[in-house]
Amino acid sequence: MATDPSEITPRDQHNTITSAIWQGLWVFSVIGIETLFDFRPELVPAGVLQWLVAALPLLIGAGALWFWLRYLREADELQRRIQLNAVALGFGVTFIWITSYSALAGAGAPTLRHNLHMMPGLGAYILARLYGRWQYR
Repeated sequence: MATDPSEITPRDQHNTITSAIWQGLWVFSVIGIETLFDFRPELVPAGVLQWLVAALPLLIGAGALWFWLRYLREADELQRRIQLNAVALGFGVTFIWITSYSALAGAGAPTLRHNLHMMPGLGAYILARLYGRWQYR
């Protein structure tokens, strides 16, 4: 463990980078596949290949989840606490946003694509992680 409680150990740093790479790959695969199917669907032949291409973000996302869980299992107690607080806030914001947005839509808010409903929770998760790092500096 590092001497400074806010300092990340080399193992945590490696796991953070690996997890971030997989999460980045997942984000780009979701954006890329959605863009492909929205603007150039003729590039992917119908049938099994189309389903395999559509499943690509799911497979990459499973890898991202696997590496993030490895990070959590191997992280020290402080890093786990920061992550738990961030995940709890992100989940709570996402749950409240998704369940409440139908009322906003009834009042005239625009219809959002399904993945855009995750943005407030993702933003809350990122801010909570930054706050946790700042809090325990």
